[in-house]
Amino acid sequence: MKRLACFLTVALVTSAFAADEKTKTDQEMIQGTWEVVSAESNGKAADFVGMKFVFTKDLWKMHKDGQDAIAVEYKLDPTKKPKAIDTSHELDPGKPIVQLGIYELKGDMLKLSLEAAARGRPEKFETKPGGTATSFVLKRAK
Repeated sequence: MKRLACFLTVALVTSAFAADEKTKTDQEMIQGTWEVVSAESNGKAADFVGMKFVFTKDLWKMHKDGQDAIAVEYKLDPTKKPKAIDTSHELDPGKPIVQLGIYELKGDMLKLSLEAAARGRPEKFETKPGGTATSFVLKRAK
């Protein structure tokens, strides 16, 4: 009887945790630190491996090896297919640079594909020679 009670307790806790993960929004789940495990630009591997991406509620900061972080504002739209991410940052005050992208978030893995400014939104998580998109595969940092 004690074993059954213990099993039921573990099952309830496990299912409650799984239900909590399912009720979180993408906006909540993306927050945290991510490590780039692979990247592609212009149809070939790009040297972004080792970069860290840190997502807060509305900012995405990128940095590598202790360098100053680059910060962009971002918005997610999980209702689009594929899911959409829009970024905006300013190099010159009052002149925002907008980049459109797509994302896929599954547990501790995140895929992103961003197009160059004023180029529309990518349709796939791949790049091609002569293209202007960059794609990333990230793993949540421990």
